Amino acid sequence: MEEERRYHLRMSCTHLGASNDIDKMQVEMLNDDSWVVVSLGDPNMSPFKIFMFSTLLCQNSYLYMNASERELELESTVATAEIRSVDFYIKEIVSEFTSTLRAGEPTEGDTSYVCERMIKCPVTRNLESVRKKTTLQLGPHRTFVDSGE
Repeated sequence: MEEERRYHLRMSCTHLGASNDIDKMQVEMLNDDSWVVVSLGDPNMSPFKIFMFSTLLCQNSYLYMNASERELELESTVATAEIRSVDFYIKEIVSEFTSTLRAGEPTEGDTSYVCERMIKCPVTRNLESVRKKTTLQLGPHRTFVDSGE
């Protein structure tokens, strides 16, 4: 019998300068009804959970790198993801990112470009059969990319 599971992840970080490198980051996972801070270096962390976090962190990397390319300096980013799996096969990733800006004024085109690049980061690109939905709020602009399926 197939077992469906849903995992809820959350990440927050602050950025440094025009390169948007990460200054501080915190990742959490919903455990029952409360958020628990996760250390990805914890030797007891399930490799499957680390893999799930890699999808969120990879998209975040593509967010800050592509924002920097568009000369948008990020102050902070908050992201959530819901990952649905069946028998530990990931079926769907729904993620939402909200970034505040320190400098720059993004256009709708900038926001769409960054979001489209995020959904094509190397980790999510390797999950061809997985439906991916990513939403990005960058300054006043909000955009959504759905990989279909």
